[in-house]
Amino acid sequence: MNYGFDEDEDTLQTANNESFHQPEQVYDGRRQRKQITRRYIDHHQAFSMYKQNLPFRSFVQYPQNIPDQFRLLEPTFVYDTLGTSITSKFIRAATNKKRSGVNAMAWQPDGKRIVAGYQSGIVTLWNGVGFQFEIIMQRHDVDCAIFELVWSHSGDYMLTVDEKNLLKVWQSNYDVIEQWTIHNDKVRQLSFSPCDRKFASCSDDTTIKIWDLATRQEESCLQDHGCNVRTVDWHPSRGLIASGAKDGTIRLFDPRVGTNLATMNLHKNVVTKVQWNQNGNWILSSGRDSKIRLIDTRMVGEMMAFQGHEKDVFTIAWHPTQEDLFVSGGFTGEMHWWCVGNERPLFSLPKAHTHAIYQLRYHPLGHILASTGQEGMVKFWVRNRSGDDVTKSSNEVHSEQAVMQTDSRTIDIPGLPPFNEVFPEQVVQQQQNSVLNEKEQEQLNQNPNQLQSVVDLNGHARNNEEEEEEEEAVE
Repeated sequence: MNYGFDEDEDTLQTANNESFHQPEQVYDGRRQRKQITRRYIDHHQAFSMYKQNLPFRSFVQYPQNIPDQFRLLEPTFVYDTLGTSITSKFIRAATNKKRSGVNAMAWQPDGKRIVAGYQSGIVTLWNGVGFQFEIIMQRHDVDCAIFELVWSHSGDYMLTVDEKNLLKVWQSNYDVIEQWTIHNDKVRQLSFSPCDRKFASCSDDTTIKIWDLATRQEESCLQDHGCNVRTVDWHPSRGLIASGAKDGTIRLFDPRVGTNLATMNLHKNVVTKVQWNQNGNWILSSGRDSKIRLIDTRMVGEMMAFQGHEKDVFTIAWHPTQEDLFVSGGFTGEMHWWCVGNERPLFSLPKAHTHAIYQLRYHPLGHILASTGQEGMVKFWVRNRSGDDVTKSSNEVHSEQAVMQTDSRTIDIPGLPPFNEVFPEQVVQQQQNSVLNEKEQEQLNQNPNQLQSVVDLNGHARNNEEEEEEEEAVE
């Protein structure tokens, strides 16, 4: 492998000792690149298995995801086994050449690709099966951060808004057809109505506005919060809006008449996110008080609180098919999976990201989770296979090789030493076991006759005196 040095033996040996990582190589098109295997997630096989088992009509008799069989059905078909829907296994990280923070992203309603909006003002499309790059577009001003990106339920329109409060309306072919300024201050979130004809927007100008998408007209302006409104979400089937503000209050509004129906003071700090459950009765809220709270609208109050984050909780996401399952992301880059009824998380990844997590988005089928944040990459997480140890996924999270793997690291050039394809952590451990540290080297230089330990076949350390005693005993 070419490390970028002169191809003499001494220099290559020095390069191998100094670093086991190889820099990215620039290919001039004159060398043939070795074919590599890319990881992808194809859900069609799961649908085929479901069709084959249609004679099992009852979910009591229907075969589930069991450890002794190599198969994994979609969460839609096994909604009574919640544990198999935890997407804790890292599969791929997607980054642009010019890295910048990702403030917003959303899956297409058909799940074919995911759209990410960056702080540099660009919009990037990533494939939803192979996770490879598809297209990059610059529709907003250069270095004008995109704050929010949302798809309509039908998939006909997509809305984006930047730091200049300029809203752009996109068609499904990614052509911008309309644009206008919707607020006087930073826009925090957008949410479509169930019929897709209207949408709500919240801003730091203390207002929530209801817009008609066809006429571009503002229908109503809700000003009851009186402080920065950080989040808003429309009910999945009714004319009801939930919102959260900087003062820690959560309010329910009727968008048809602009009436404040209820006010709840549940958080001690800023409310970062509110989201309706698909059952239409639960509201999940997160805040900078490190708490996640579940609200039942039938009792207009808190149902339970979840504790597990040490610092601010920035984002939450309900699972699309598992009613009781949701995931959360925090300031320190950790992710937790929760179940309604348990105050503590079911599973946690303490170092899923190196910086704060801004967005969490489930695939419409629920078998893939996309996460992004300040570090400027979109990470994809999938479910573990039946029988796998869930804790093994954390090894991939801590491995730089699995996150930043490139094509150049899998190519061996004839005549040069092959690349060691083990993980960096294992390489470092091998280095520590095989190379003496500086202190031990100094001691050996001062006293060459110092007894050195030898490791026998069973892995036990022995010195020279022990070996001599054994030889005498044998004689």
